[in-house]
Amino acid sequence: MPSPATELELAIAAFRRDQASGYLRELAGQPRDPRFEGRARAYLASERAEELLEQARPELTPGLYAASCAHLARASFELRYAAARSATSQLLSREVAVEGDTRSVGALLGEWAGLTRQRDRVIAAMSPVLEEYGTKLIEARSEADHTVGVRLGKLQPARHADAGPEDGRERASKFLDATAEVTREAIAYAERAQHQQVETGLDALWVALGQDMRGLVPREGRLRRLAAEWEPLGLRRMLATRARAAVDHAGPYLAAQLVALELPAQVRVSACEREYGLASELSMAETIGRALGLAHGSATLPTATRYPSVGTVARTVGALAVVRMLEPHFLRKVRGLSVRESEQVARLCALWFLLDARLSAAQTLGRTLRGETALDQVTALAEQALLGSVPRGPAAVLIVRASGSAVFRGRAHAPALAWAFRERFDEDWYLNPRTAEPLRGALAQAGELSVEAFAQELDTTVERGIAKLSELF
Repeated sequence: MPSPATELELAIAAFRRDQASGYLRELAGQPRDPRFEGRARAYLASERAEELLEQARPELTPGLYAASCAHLARASFELRYAAARSATSQLLSREVAVEGDTRSVGALLGEWAGLTRQRDRVIAAMSPVLEEYGTKLIEARSEADHTVGVRLGKLQPARHADAGPEDGRERASKFLDATAEVTREAIAYAERAQHQQVETGLDALWVALGQDMRGLVPREGRLRRLAAEWEPLGLRRMLATRARAAVDHAGPYLAAQLVALELPAQVRVSACEREYGLASELSMAETIGRALGLAHGSATLPTATRYPSVGTVARTVGALAVVRMLEPHFLRKVRGLSVRESEQVARLCALWFLLDARLSAAQTLGRTLRGETALDQVTALAEQALLGSVPRGPAAVLIVRASGSAVFRGRAHAPALAWAFRERFDEDWYLNPRTAEPLRGALAQAGELSVEAFAQELDTTVERGIAKLSELF
């Protein structure tokens, strides 16, 4: 008969596997079966799982107990947040009245991305539906967070290894302040380079898509091209062995999606059907980098840490793949771009990275917002992140997230880690096999190491990374 600790491991693995399988089917446009998919989640969210955890506690280290509690908390969150996730998957199919006609939100989003002018009318048409959706999302997240808070209050775990610093909100606020000036410079450059006028926050986001750079980053062969860029470090083999491409998803996410079916052995990457130019290349680069990070986790770790509940080191490796594109030297040497092309692409990539990181910082700050004024506060955060006005509906879609803090921590530290690698292994650190040594060591620890601890090992800070970004402008 298995011990309580072994039973707990099996229950956590079943929850993570079922959750991932259901999400993969959803991305492929297949209907979910809540009766089947909800069993492991419901069990892990139940009092019976808490009893099992208590029985297993003598077999667990404090760190492993904390990591196990994090998975129980996630099961509780997902159980309460399931309807909101379903609403998100259906968002693009919502119908909107536009100038006497009826259009889907997805069609309007595609139109907004492709227009060079008069994008405001498209945003105005979508905004009521997005505002309604955002309001419900805030309510659902608040209820789910409350459920998690009550449960963790009962379990009283210590802070698990990858939970991050307790002053996370303060760090996100400081990041927004520290990157504001370089982001303004990046927006001004994009205006000049693309001959576009940026008057609102959504204008800045649109310019950052880099639509006119499609020819330099073709969709064809993208997965193979981005995976091959890890070959010089000797990290591609594990990626090729354990990661696979899944069916492209229809949205509503701009980004490619990552699904961890069984870690570290089975990781899936689903590209977005819609093509947004340079932003699509960067999104896929980040997702493949994160997939590589998860694929290099140690298979000998206990289940609770082998399936990291946060996984900030793997997220940072994904962000590092984007940060490489900010270096003109990389674009010339690896991508074969001309001097002029590499300078322009690097700066536009920097704008996308900055806005993306700033939005994730704003998402971190918006996590606790609730009540009647929440949508107004969410809008203010979106405008702070994008440095311009944003309507309430789009603001809700951009800011209301379930995992903003984890994403922010990964992105905020990536430029600093790139700086540290450049100092240790020269400016072409992304071609130096020695760079793989600290990466492998960190990734093998999966949920037992935070990006903050990794940055401390490399003696670098977020502030140094911001200074690196400023070199481009």
